[in-house]
Amino acid sequence: MTQGLSQVRCPNCRSPVQAMIEQRSFRPTLLTALEQHKLQPADLTLFSTDHAWTFRAADSASKSRNTPFDGRAFKGAPMVTIVAGRVVYRREA
Repeated sequence: MTQGLSQVRCPNCRSPVQAMIEQRSFRPTLLTALEQHKLQPADLTLFSTDHAWTFRAADSASKSRNTPFDGRAFKGAPMVTIVAGRVVYRREA
């Protein structure tokens, strides 16, 4: 059963979203690592809620070019993705 954001509790967190992120990503990994006495490289995506960008079908990795989003402006985007401790994606400014 999933909890709504208003039901998530974290005494050290400043917001329900921060609590949800901690309880569903960081905390289980940390507890498992402590039990196994080792830490592993993390998979992580850094997301900017302020980054404005425009979708261009021609720049998409998809072979299909029929999209209702071509030319549409968006706000918010992943900026960096790290897999197993290696940067695998970095959005150009």
